[in-house]
Amino acid sequence: MSDFRKLINYFFVFIVCGCASISPPEGGEKDIKSPELVSSSPTNKSLQVSGKSITLRFNEEIRLKDFNRQLIISPSTENQIISEVDREEVKLSFEKNFEPNTTYFLNFREGIEDITEGNKPKNLTLTFSTGAFLDSGQVQGVVTDLLTSTPAKDINVVLYAVNDTATIRKNKPYYLTKTGEDGTYLLQNIKYGTYYLYAHHDKNNDNIYNDENEKIGYLANPIEITAQTPPQDLQLVRIDTKAPYITSKQPYLDEYHLNYNEGITAVKIAGGDSTDLYSLISENTKTVRLFPNTNQIKGKYFITALDSAENAKVDTVDIVFSGKKARRDLNFQVIPKTNQVKGNEALQLKFDAPLRLNKGPVVTLVEDSVTNRVLNYPEDVKLNKSKNILNFSLNSKAKKTIDILIDTTVLIPVSGDRFKKQKVSLLVADKDQGGTIDLKINTNYKKYFLELLDKDYKILKTYDTPKSLVLAELEPSSYRIRVKIDEDQNGEWRAGNQDLKTIPEKVINQPKPIEVRINWVQDVPFEF
Repeated sequence: MSDFRKLINYFFVFIVCGCASISPPEGGEKDIKSPELVSSSPTNKSLQVSGKSITLRFNEEIRLKDFNRQLIISPSTENQIISEVDREEVKLSFEKNFEPNTTYFLNFREGIEDITEGNKPKNLTLTFSTGAFLDSGQVQGVVTDLLTSTPAKDINVVLYAVNDTATIRKNKPYYLTKTGEDGTYLLQNIKYGTYYLYAHHDKNNDNIYNDENEKIGYLANPIEITAQTPPQDLQLVRIDTKAPYITSKQPYLDEYHLNYNEGITAVKIAGGDSTDLYSLISENTKTVRLFPNTNQIKGKYFITALDSAENAKVDTVDIVFSGKKARRDLNFQVIPKTNQVKGNEALQLKFDAPLRLNKGPVVTLVEDSVTNRVLNYPEDVKLNKSKNILNFSLNSKAKKTIDILIDTTVLIPVSGDRFKKQKVSLLVADKDQGGTIDLKINTNYKKYFLELLDKDYKILKTYDTPKSLVLAELEPSSYRIRVKIDEDQNGEWRAGNQDLKTIPEKVINQPKPIEVRINWVQDVPFEF
């Protein structure tokens, strides 16, 4: 064999052997066992503990994962911790000694796992006392979302002593735990006493309720913590007490935009002539569009904006219409959005600007491509308060099609370019295209608001204290029913108060979504 061929063979053997040496072994059972705690220092439920370190030893090698966020220590402490891992051992070194005569409860949650498959110890906790006994006070319960009744997971549940100056708005809690997947919580090893109890969706992880976008749950009165404290359930709600404010202003030749920091539900205009300006709230609800009704508008106006919690903010705005024209949809929309209608159906035509409307014919219905029927304003067609939506009933005997046409010489926007000529063609349904929910209401409440929701809890329609209710011609989908009880019968539902003592009025959710199918009546008993 030539020296060259020998060299090639040696090289081939080297490559094969080298590759084989780094291949991971195949086969073997997957590790599904959780690490087990073998020993700890101090041991669980120890008394008279001193020092400033904790050591945990497991039956296999472990590692830490998101440890600082997962570890919960009650009572809470500002004592800084350094965590170290040495194969099967975890050591926690505190900056300062443990407080005297204090019961500590540590919940490691999912902060420790094995290095092979990431298996986590089950219910790993450690309790010890630096005094002569363990505090035995405890409280448990369930946290749910007030408006959906769904369990609230990974929510802070905290205690503040009544006789302490610390508050949830300014200080971190003394006792803290988090809810599980099912919304349940357990606070244990608490010193007997009287406490304020809160559930808090801590979005910024600072353990303080300082952001009104965070939901909060609370009780009307403090509770007495003992070893037999009754269960305390909490409901989360967002308490909105801040008025909306303007973030920017955009002048156009035919519109003036006010952009707000949150959604706006209503606008009031004062100053000048009350008919000087019209307003529309944009689809994103954060922009208020102002339209000039005359060519002489210039000066200061008082604009009041309300949010969904009816917080109001009045701004003095110096309005000048200038610059380029605003971008606008020059077509109208038919509501509901459908291509099939029934002859007796009520429809809306929605325009992207307020209308300047005179009496007379405004809409033409072409029935079966043969008969033209004219609808007049205000006899047959009504205009909404914002002056951008026409409401009318078809009252048609068409068999196959209905075409909707508008007169763009009559339907004129108060400012900007005219609308485009447009024809919308609709098919006449020969039978119902929707389903029906027949609610069998049984209640002793005198005043309430019943809401029809979509599957994602978006409000579709609200009914004021119905005694019976048939929801007909619903599109096939999943729906929910929610009732907000007006317990004080003042005409509105209370969503809580910033005092964190006045609790929200009751909310009742129909337990399961209601599936609606075409030409199907769902009889739904609803007792509350």
